[in-house]
Amino acid sequence: MSNWAHRTTALFDAVEAHPLCTVRLARRGPPLSDADLATVEARLGFSLPARFVDFFRAHDGLRLLWVTQYGPTDDNPGLHFAIQREEGMHCGSINVPSLLALFPARMDYRFGRDSVEAGEQHAKVLGGWDEHALREAMRNIDDFAEIVGESSFYLPALIAHPRYADRLPVVMTADYAAAISDHRTMDVLDYLDLVVATAGGWQPRMQALKNFGYGGDHAAFSPAAGWLDALPGPDVLLKFFHDELTLEEFSAVGEAWHAIGN
Repeated sequence: MSNWAHRTTALFDAVEAHPLCTVRLARRGPPLSDADLATVEARLGFSLPARFVDFFRAHDGLRLLWVTQYGPTDDNPGLHFAIQREEGMHCGSINVPSLLALFPARMDYRFGRDSVEAGEQHAKVLGGWDEHALREAMRNIDDFAEIVGESSFYLPALIAHPRYADRLPVVMTADYAAAISDHRTMDVLDYLDLVVATAGGWQPRMQALKNFGYGGDHAAFSPAAGWLDALPGPDVLLKFFHDELTLEEFSAVGEAWHAIGN
């Protein structure tokens, strides 16, 4: 799908215009600079996939957090979202950092490579990894469940390593990043397509990167081309969330919404 700038503009405009949505955070970074890209790739020691970089060329970091005016509220935007998510309500959060923040000069603390020594433990994800090396390659691609000052139980991790130079995978970690082999993986571009196409909805992420338990190396989620085409634009999607469609329209959008990740 890509065309990131057009799609994110349409999403932000739709959420801000809908009378039953409350936007708690909305921020699109300026386009990624060549200097910042060069800095990041020097840190990594390999070039990032061009189509992945295109996302940051459109906006170097993307933050959107919206909630419905129904249900409980809170002064803290992150907690407001978390409360509504726990109630099973439709609400949205996207929290993709800038490229420099995604690949900091020092390791992101969230995945804790120091919590396990090299050679000490084996992770089954993606055909098997030394867990220390895997954690060293993991980066915080989208802390959508972030509450300021707290950790996130679920945290999507981008795995940046030369073996994935063409298609960087994302895995949903759980239990504050302690569990990294429970969920299936997906390509980062499919992941970013998903979060934008679903207005940052939390349910599709959990379905696409669903938990199968610690039984083995789970097959990656590889959707067919055009897998999100049945979803409407964000203005219609928000009407679906707020029961503002005809029965026929609601049924068609609901079928497409519930099919995501299956």
